[in-house]
Amino acid sequence: MSYKVMGIDPSSTIIGVSLADEQGKLLSGMLIKPSSSELDNISRVFDMAHELKETLNIWRPEYIAIETPATHVAGRIKKATGMAIYGFGAGVASWVAHSWMETQGDLRKLKCYEAQRWTRGKPKKDRAQLLAIRCRLYKRVMSDDPGYDVAEAIQLAEICLKELQIEARMPKSGTIAEKV
Repeated sequence: MSYKVMGIDPSSTIIGVSLADEQGKLLSGMLIKPSSSELDNISRVFDMAHELKETLNIWRPEYIAIETPATHVAGRIKKATGMAIYGFGAGVASWVAHSWMETQGDLRKLKCYEAQRWTRGKPKKDRAQLLAIRCRLYKRVMSDDPGYDVAEAIQLAEICLKELQIEARMPKSGTIAEKV
């Protein structure tokens, strides 16, 4: 059975999304931006959440890989208000992904990754440049991805695919005990 994985790099200002097939072929990558620069923080987050939901409905992934907020971002965001807005944006995007996957009937297919765990502390720019070397589609859109959000979404989808491949090679629950 063929399946697709959607990677989501959420925030309160822009959302990076990607779509890959089970072979790891990148099918699409794009940025979800607010429809207007005049929107206040709350309206901007909900505007992007609506677009994220529409993208989910069009792409219809079997799996979603999303980055979850981690404590490391607090050091990058200077004001407590900025941290709250970022957390709100990431939380709303996570809620949209969770709700959409719930309607699909299997929340186990929503994979959440804490940034420090999957990035191993390597800077976004360095990871994006390495991605551009091995991924022609990303290389073409890299100039339109100044914050490397699409790169992050692609890498999240790749991590999910690797985990799914490992799971597929593992014996099903109970098979080892049955053979003993």
